[in-house]
Amino acid sequence: MTNLPNNKFDVCVVGLGYVGLTLATALASAGLRVAGSERSQDVVDLIASGQSPFHEFGLDEAIQAVVSRGKLVPFALEDGTPVADSYVITVGTPVKNGSVYLEDLKSAVSAVADVMPDGALTVLRSTVRVGTTRTIAEPILKDSGKKYAVAMAPERTIEGKALAELSSLPQIVGGIDENSTQLASELFARLGVEIVPVHSAEAAELAKLASNTFRDVSFAFANELAYFADQSGVDVYDVVRACNYGYDRMNVALPGPVAGPCLEKDAYILSNSADVLGVEVPLAMQGRKTNEFIVSHVVNSLLPDMNSHTPKVSILGLAFKGRPATSDTRGSLAGDFAQAMKSKYSVADVSGWDPLVSVTDAQKMGILFDELEECLNSDVVLIQTNHRFFSSEEFYSAIERNEQSGRVFVDLWNQLDAERITSIGNRLIPLGRKIIDVKDALV
Repeated sequence: MTNLPNNKFDVCVVGLGYVGLTLATALASAGLRVAGSERSQDVVDLIASGQSPFHEFGLDEAIQAVVSRGKLVPFALEDGTPVADSYVITVGTPVKNGSVYLEDLKSAVSAVADVMPDGALTVLRSTVRVGTTRTIAEPILKDSGKKYAVAMAPERTIEGKALAELSSLPQIVGGIDENSTQLASELFARLGVEIVPVHSAEAAELAKLASNTFRDVSFAFANELAYFADQSGVDVYDVVRACNYGYDRMNVALPGPVAGPCLEKDAYILSNSADVLGVEVPLAMQGRKTNEFIVSHVVNSLLPDMNSHTPKVSILGLAFKGRPATSDTRGSLAGDFAQAMKSKYSVADVSGWDPLVSVTDAQKMGILFDELEECLNSDVVLIQTNHRFFSSEEFYSAIERNEQSGRVFVDLWNQLDAERITSIGNRLIPLGRKIIDVKDALV
């Protein structure tokens, strides 16, 4: 599409990635006429044909329905920003050198300021440093000379079931003034969900960072227990089960890789926010570092030494998570594991397979994508995600069809049945349960 329409849309969503496309589709499904602005022409073309550029449960069908009715219309960024009553900005805000990168967000706000009608609403949905809405977005809108409203409404859905959560999760909304909060609340109320207004845009910004950092720290405690358990010979799953059983004050999480485009960066953005104010958030950063330590722990404490020969190694599960399933590799630890395994075993290649991840995305992480059967021919097989396939009979059948003995399966999610693996002459090492693999436990 090369020409913008003369008529005005109800909403324009700027950025049609995981956050923007699901929101645009949900708003269009609620009856609004939605424009989407996206820098990738390939993504625009896919959406215009009724397809999603990534895996998300139910999204293809939903896109097809709203595109066919003209409720969702995607435009390439180079065509300009459509005119709308409201704008929602969902562009990426990656962390670079410990600070959140906001240049793409500034460009998006500037593009909106150029075309928005007098009195239009602009909502930041991207994760930002506390104070961004008021000190960065508002001045750009103010310089347009037009009347404006601006608010923060953080995205908190989980990839894999984002559409379902957009129609059920309460939406936090905080504006720079009462009018902005009211207009943003009315917009998100169209999703049919409860609105949780807060007293300022800053409160809404911090609520997003608090939500993800709390989860990150909770998982960090579970991983710290697992690291200790692997060194002491305790079964961490036994410990967590005992702690949580019948004890309402306990809800200890289970260990595993903690990654992805939100959890890997939001503690850093919170820390960046604190730096601006001259304060510290040490607990948040310690939790993040604890979760990042999993690569070193697994490679140095769990992966076996192969001194007699150069092994073939592989990683199964390349996305950043497995449940709910996603094809998203942003923030995945698979690439970090691959690099560390290459160093440990002095190998040039690490093979990998995933039910949803593309060959191209695997290659970007330095992983040689291969067929599942070929990956199962490896001497060391690291299972990196908890995708349901790795607990399925189909997966066990694939393992058992390969009669190779002596393979080592390193399971970071406690999915595999030890008896089924060891009965065919293979070895299983789970994270946090090394006691079942060694005989010299301390307890």
